[in-house]
Amino acid sequence: MMKANEAIKLLIETLRDECVRYGAAKALGKIGAEESVKPLIEALKDEVADVRYAAAWALGEIGPKEAAKPLIKALKDEKWRVRKAAVEALGEIGAKEAVRPLVKALKDEKWQVRKAVAKTLG
Repeated sequence: MMKANEAIKLLIETLRDECVRYGAAKALGKIGAEESVKPLIEALKDEVADVRYAAAWALGEIGPKEAAKPLIKALKDEKWRVRKAAVEALGEIGAKEAVRPLVKALKDEKWQVRKAVAKTLG
């Protein structure tokens, strides 16, 4: 039977796999493993929007302070779902440096992002 540490290492390695990166990021978020933070921050730069979304979501689940700056950058992602996930993750982390960028995000073109920002700031 696979031990938890082995499973986490395997999931982190899987973040680089073309076919299952999204699922690996979501699983790491559900597990909440601190050692997955850096690889998830890297996944915020993935070419596939769904992977960036899953990475932002997972970072919100784990809540590491060091993810605040990369998540603030993700507020400018081209895909609204990624921006929304970044907003929600920043809310979970509670990073004070995110307040100004979140206030700016109140002007996002997508209502879904604006609603998430209002809820996060509220």
